[in-house]
Amino acid sequence: MDVAEALCVMLTAPVTSTASTFALPGPKVHTFNSIQNLVSAMTMKAVSSAPTLPKPIATLLATLLNRGLWWPTVSPDEVERKFIDDFGEDALSQITKEEKPAGWAEETVAKMVGIDGEAVKSWGELDIYPDMIEEHAIKYLRRYRSA
Repeated sequence: MDVAEALCVMLTAPVTSTASTFALPGPKVHTFNSIQNLVSAMTMKAVSSAPTLPKPIATLLATLLNRGLWWPTVSPDEVERKFIDDFGEDALSQITKEEKPAGWAEETVAKMVGIDGEAVKSWGELDIYPDMIEEHAIKYLRRYRSA
C-alpha cells in the first residue's frame, strides 16, 4: 500500500519524479525464515517439521508432482527460490535505527545513482514513511487460522 501511495505521489507531483529513480525498500530486512516465522505466528500453525531434501532431489520431486497431478503443488521454481541465500542481509541489518530515515539508510541510498546521474531518491523525498509488514500481516493471514 505504501508503494501505491508512492506511485500516486510520483505521478501527481510536478517536480518530484521527473526523470528520477526511486529505491523503495521496506523499513526492515526480512529473510525467508523471518517471513515463515511471522506467518506461523499469525496463523497459529507451527512451521512444518518435514525434513529438508537436497536441492536436486527436491527439484526432481517437484517436477514429477507437477506432471503427475492436475492440481497445483510445489513447483521447481519454488524449490529454486527456497535455496537462494539471503546474501547481504547481515550487513543491512547492522545499520542502526538512527541511520534509517524514511525507511532506509541515507548512505546506502546516496551511493546509488539513477539513470539521470542524480542520487537515487527514497521514501523521504516523497514524504511517506513505510509501514512494517507485521502491522498489516494479520489482515491477510487471519482467514488461515484454524477455528
